[in-house]
Amino acid sequence: MTLGMLAGRRVLILGGDTGVGAAVAHLLTQRGAIVTLSVVSSARRSSLPDGIATDVVEIDLTDEMSIHSTLLALEEERRLDVIVNCAGTTGYGKLADLNIQAWNDAININMMGSMILLGVLGSLMRRRVSPANACIRSIVLLSSINADVPIPGYAAYCATKAALAALVRVAALEFAPLARVNAVAPGPIEKHSKVRAAFPAFVEGQRQIHPLACRLALPAEVAEVVAFLAGDQSSWITGQTIVVDGGVSLNYGAPPESELEQAIEQSCGAWGKSS
Repeated sequence: MTLGMLAGRRVLILGGDTGVGAAVAHLLTQRGAIVTLSVVSSARRSSLPDGIATDVVEIDLTDEMSIHSTLLALEEERRLDVIVNCAGTTGYGKLADLNIQAWNDAININMMGSMILLGVLGSLMRRRVSPANACIRSIVLLSSINADVPIPGYAAYCATKAALAALVRVAALEFAPLARVNAVAPGPIEKHSKVRAAFPAFVEGQRQIHPLACRLALPAEVAEVVAFLAGDQSSWITGQTIVVDGGVSLNYGAPPESELEQAIEQSCGAWGKSS
């Protein structure tokens, strides 16, 4: 997709303040899209990257009324063409530890958040009676290769990302022909500093066995696929989860047990919310 291919498209990005979400916001802005970023609270506004948004709104993905009122206001104020949900949390914790809070966080944000978002979008699209009158054309959710590739200590994360694949397929059927619904599933991200800091041997091992270039993915490389799904070049793609990992899931390994134990001791469950 070249410069300007998204010119004039109005895009709402949830979780667009860091990591892959920020890369998506930068790229879509460069391609001519009019980008609105969502934050969970006014306190997050000060940490937003520069030069990527024409507007900022507050949306709590765990609150149906928050999602509905904000999307309704945006939809009535101006046409919304694309929704990208990059918000998520890791939910770290071994099954034996029964970290209910980590599970609840992962379920509420990764799974229920996307389910509520899709439900609200579906209710808004009911008012559109034909594709010609459609508002939202494309919906893209951020998943992970760990939806299919298990990794110790991430049961909540893996399970909720796996649930996104089912949500995408059902939503694609229910929203057709008004909108397309797809997901992007990245592998390990090179600039995900929290993972690199907690599991240095694992990250270095992934670099060494990587099938393509002995490195991990860059956020911008994942953003390119999101941009493709947001535009008309992907007009015949819906209900799919596209893996973007350079083949790393073909030769995937788990972090050394010693590192997992050390991470648990250091309370890595407090990593924060990032997909």
